[in-house]
Amino acid sequence: MSARDISELTGRRFDLIVVGGGIAGCGIARDAALRGLSVLLVEKDDFAAATSSASSKLAHGGLRYLEYLRFGLVRESLHERETLLHIAPHLVRPLPFLLPVYRNSGRPLWKLRAGLFLYELLQGGMSLGRHRLLKPEEIAAEEPELQTKGLKGGFHFHDAQMNDARLVLENALDAQAHGAVLLSRVECRDLLVREGRVTGVHLRDLLGSESVQVEASVVVNAAGPWYARVLGMQKLTEGPKPRLSRGTHIVIPSITQGHGILLQSRQDRRVLFALPWKGQTLVGTTEIEHQESPEGLTVPAEDVEYLLREVDSYFPAKDKSERRVLSSFVGLRTLLPGSAELGEVSREAQVREEAPGLVCVLGGKFTTYRAVAERAVDLITLLIDAKAKTPCRTAELALPGGEIPEMNDYFRVAEDLLVRETKLPLPTLRYLLGTYGSRHTSILKLIREHPEWAEPLEKDLPFTVAEVVHAVRHEHALSVEDLIWRRTWRAHLGPLDDAAAERWEAALREGLQGKPRRILV
Repeated sequence: MSARDISELTGRRFDLIVVGGGIAGCGIARDAALRGLSVLLVEKDDFAAATSSASSKLAHGGLRYLEYLRFGLVRESLHERETLLHIAPHLVRPLPFLLPVYRNSGRPLWKLRAGLFLYELLQGGMSLGRHRLLKPEEIAAEEPELQTKGLKGGFHFHDAQMNDARLVLENALDAQAHGAVLLSRVECRDLLVREGRVTGVHLRDLLGSESVQVEASVVVNAAGPWYARVLGMQKLTEGPKPRLSRGTHIVIPSITQGHGILLQSRQDRRVLFALPWKGQTLVGTTEIEHQESPEGLTVPAEDVEYLLREVDSYFPAKDKSERRVLSSFVGLRTLLPGSAELGEVSREAQVREEAPGLVCVLGGKFTTYRAVAERAVDLITLLIDAKAKTPCRTAELALPGGEIPEMNDYFRVAEDLLVRETKLPLPTLRYLLGTYGSRHTSILKLIREHPEWAEPLEKDLPFTVAEVVHAVRHEHALSVEDLIWRRTWRAHLGPLDDAAAERWEAALREGLQGKPRRILV
């Protein structure tokens, strides 16, 4: 299946090699490439294949962290939420939230209202509007499926929702557009060390048998759950051993009316979400210490049962037999070491040179990835004395597809024009606009050249052959799993039947026939 030869890398030397293709690694690659540094990023699976596509899909400040006095983290997260709304308006959208308050919750209304006032104060602006106090009957009118027994009232406020996997991908694609070399299915087997300094990496192509050694001024460990494995390759430092927290989510048929709902678990009192997601409801997350290998992680049945009990508690169904789980997914958060309870462990990121030539990024929230990447590249430029390079621009430059001043106005105008021009169904056009932003024109170009590729892969769903071909040829997709889990959200609707699986496979083969073969330009 491999149509590349990583021996092309022989003799190349990079300013930095990034190990890990999640949001941290791709964010660092983008920032560094925009500053004029030469970058190689390697990922042993698909981009965003692990934790970065298994989030709660929220770009938020983290209201609950105020309880632990993490004011700096919340302020940074809220600032970065605003930045993401600006640079990726097609992938990060405002989301209204309800926070219902029940008797015996342990959090009185006055305390939560004070927290929301502080939350808004830390924002430094009201771009998404102020919170409102709601009476029980107002909450019931907004969300009729929500349990009203014991309901004292609650609040309406705003945060934002994101397409996590595609945010990772857009960072990767922008890094590539600015000269970075990105390779998926390539494993870092070892670090190269000379006189106590990390000087590069030993790579192996997992789609073939080729191996190559590549040198760099700095190697970046952004491997997430595999952080300790990379750090321990040459035993140059004892370094911190991160804690891993298992987070499981389920997708069920819709039970909300367009709000994200912030809940408190009735089993262990931790924070949970019920979120609108692609016409369904996303529920999560668990937080359980994980001390085993990150390899082969699967969704535990007990995690699914835990989440379903919470759903049944807050959204009592008339017929529980209809409450089916469409899909589930699990990821491992990488947290800083310490003895505190998992929920109290800081979500702040640690960026430092753990050994000469080895910069490590540990912990952090998805929402703050851009700021963490900026810190990492600032450190790297100091280490390699690249003071003359371009300063960080990632907070101002839109991600691919996000070059649109006002997304809602663009949607309204573009839909009217495109319906007349393309004859595509309106749901398909809305899907393309909401997924690709200004890049939707690349899909439409393929459809103009191959009108038969406009056919939907499955009835009543917006996914087309053209989108699959584009994902394979221009977005590094190499398998049906890449396509349905990370280029699209099809997997969240449930498994493919045999006929649908064959159509996705056929579209994948169509894309692979025209895929570029060289990895270096």
